[in-house]
Amino acid sequence: MSQYPTEIPCTGKTNIFFQSDGKKNTDNTGAKSLEIIAKQICATCDLIYPCLADALISDEKFGIWGGMNKMQRSTLMKQLERSRIEITPENIQKLAPYFNILESMDKQPRQTGIGPIGA
Repeated sequence: MSQYPTEIPCTGKTNIFFQSDGKKNTDNTGAKSLEIIAKQICATCDLIYPCLADALISDEKFGIWGGMNKMQRSTLMKQLERSRIEITPENIQKLAPYFNILESMDKQPRQTGIGPIGA
């Protein structure tokens, strides 16, 4: 993510964004709590869609990227491939309501004036 500004909400919080995929607790509650916190941080970021698109394109194996964990990104990638949709930040943003992106963050997709496909 080197092309992004240095001051974004996740800067310096590696322990939160990569905890759930790395060290496993015996009950996994701590890792799940950190995942929720990471997703809440993502929900505040203006770069959530480019971040998610980059993670999908580079097939990031670990961590929370663009508000999604690896399993969620894998599911989204399969949906995009089946639909033959090019992975770009703009397409991710347009499709957010249709693929339940941000659903787990209890946040509505950002309103940017981009309507549904074909609108």
